[in-house]
Amino acid sequence: MDDPPTTGHDDADLVDVVGLVTRVDLPGMFERWWVVLGPGAEQPTEAADWGGSLVVVERGRLEVDCEAGGRRTFRADDLLVLGWLPLRAVRNPGHVPTRLVAVRRRRDRPASRLLDVIESIRRQRAALELLRAPGRR
Repeated sequence: MDDPPTTGHDDADLVDVVGLVTRVDLPGMFERWWVVLGPGAEQPTEAADWGGSLVVVERGRLEVDCEAGGRRTFRADDLLVLGWLPLRAVRNPGHVPTRLVAVRRRRDRPASRLLDVIESIRRQRAALELLRAPGRR
């Protein structure tokens, strides 16, 4: 049986990005906001509302409706880039509140800074792995 195709990224890369979005001490170059949808609630939206943002489903489930009629449901810890989709609405299909957290660079900051922060997180993780290596104390 063939191996599944890879994206060139491992799960640790995804954890780094989710960690960036949800970290308590968010660097000042980013802005963050939360959206809470009550059970069964629907909110009309469009891609421009989410432009340049990374969105994490912190809790609950999120159903995304697109203009062409497509629909997909996401769960807690899923990472989304809603600004790339032709959105019509987002909905909470569950019985508990859905909480989203979104982060994007501040409008007055260059986009390349996001890549700098992600690279810094990767370097810190690599340094920690070296410290945890067998024989190191």
